[in-house]
Amino acid sequence: MKQNEIVNFIGGVGALLRDGFKRSQYQEVILPFTVLRRLDCVLKDSRVAVRIRQDELAGRVQGAELDRELRAASGFTFYNTSRWDFAALMAEKAEARVRLREYLAGFSPNLQQLLKCFEFERTLYRLEQSGSFLLVLERFASIGLHPNDIDNLVMGSVFEELIRKFNSVDDNPGEHFTPRDVAHLMLDLLLSGQAPVPGEASAVYDACCGYGALLTVA
Repeated sequence: MKQNEIVNFIGGVGALLRDGFKRSQYQEVILPFTVLRRLDCVLKDSRVAVRIRQDELAGRVQGAELDRELRAASGFTFYNTSRWDFAALMAEKAEARVRLREYLAGFSPNLQQLLKCFEFERTLYRLEQSGSFLLVLERFASIGLHPNDIDNLVMGSVFEELIRKFNSVDDNPGEHFTPRDVAHLMLDLLLSGQAPVPGEASAVYDACCGYGALLTVA
């Protein structure tokens, strides 16, 4: 799927949320579910290895040492120890609400912190109350976001467009990121001496540094 097709497909979740959410609240569902689906696809190939390693270390290793071992088994700085994933959740629709929480609990501590920032438990409760939980879950389970198909640059641009699409005019106007290719272009202009004259320099300076793209690229 092309970038705009992915955005439109995920954005279509909004039509499922009309009874339980205001339009300005759609992002409370769409953004965390997009992140979860991406993580689900990223961890697909290492999920079994992580569970095997966890079983091997059971009762012998715990805490930070266990976390390091499971990260190594995963091949990433995060992992999931649950036997559930989106495909398995869809095969257990009757128990999907309970199983999803087990799935979330299986994420590594650093991703647990991310979920807390999304206040995802509150969102799940509202989805359940509005009767749209399974519809939303099914839609996200049906889209593939594996890095082999969608690289990080495209995924970042998709996420950026979803933020733009569902932000109201006044809500979080600065919640955007600078794509890495744009950061490269800006630095090329700056370091080649083709930057705008003083007074227009804000066009190439990231005054707030953002997530540090310009600094790391430089």
